[in-house]
Amino acid sequence: MISAVLSTLFIALQTIFSKKVLDETDIHQFSLLLIMTRLTLLSIVPAWVYVDSSRFVSVVWNGEGFVDWHFLFVLAVSGLLNFSQNVVAFSMLSTVSSLSYSVANSMKRIVVISMSLLLLHNPVTILNVTGMAIAVTGVLVYNKVKSDIKRQGSELPVHSSDSSVPNGQILGL
Repeated sequence: MISAVLSTLFIALQTIFSKKVLDETDIHQFSLLLIMTRLTLLSIVPAWVYVDSSRFVSVVWNGEGFVDWHFLFVLAVSGLLNFSQNVVAFSMLSTVSSLSYSVANSMKRIVVISMSLLLLHNPVTILNVTGMAIAVTGVLVYNKVKSDIKRQGSELPVHSSDSSVPNGQILGL
């Protein structure tokens, strides 16, 4: 649970700072992705060598001295899919606000959870269903508010005193 919260926190911080760099500099989103990938590699390799490298070698070279090609194939596909997801994420981040990106990211997580339920047959508790329902509702409400405000020809309010929409009308009340 703590790892999930920390992961979400770090993803949010990375999104905010990446968007800030993209907005305040003329760096291309793929150049930023390349720089961040190199920095990540430099920071994670020492820990990986210390913690996991011996286990990795024992998995790749199975007990009979043969290379486990299936494992390497699955690892390569996973890496390519992760890279593709990052390319799409940085492309999207360069064109939308951090808030819109975070809402889309919430929807992505819902799809990932749904796919894992369907494909991996993970058990589902009422708490899981409630969390997914809250997330879907949040995405839908955000999109409705954004659509309503766009129709009115104004921006989303930044602060409650800055609201150009009368109280109660944002949610159609």
